[in-house]
Amino acid sequence: MRLLPLWVGARGIEFSWKYIQLSFEANISLAHHIIMAMLIWMWTRNNIEKSVLPLIISLLLLCSSKQTLLELLGTLFHVSSFGILSINVLVTMLVGMVTTHLYINLCIQDNSWATLSIIKSPKKCVLDPASSLHTDTEQVPHSRDNLLEH
Repeated sequence: MRLLPLWVGARGIEFSWKYIQLSFEANISLAHHIIMAMLIWMWTRNNIEKSVLPLIISLLLLCSSKQTLLELLGTLFHVSSFGILSINVLVTMLVGMVTTHLYINLCIQDNSWATLSIIKSPKKCVLDPASSLHTDTEQVPHSRDNLLEH
């Protein structure tokens, strides 16, 4: 429920940086959840290489304990809230780039890009024989028998 303090507090007369920080944290949290979903999806795949699996598990452990580590860092080293926010951004970006790289390599290895071949070679799409909208260069069949043959 980060929307309520931003909506109520940011509309006040006085300006405070904590509402800007809340909005940045919400955006980082959104990116973090997308990264976690990608990592969990890759972890559940059956065709993933066994050499990549420890990296995925370690990234999942880092993502799940990131907030605790950031709070521990702030407590032990007395880092300001914007310092913790910038470290949060850097860690999220680093984990996101590694995860995206792993995801793209998995998609290329899995040949998932072949599903786009439908766009390259469309099938015959004749909905109405009287219509001039069709994808083939051959003549549009005008009888029912010719339509069933195609």
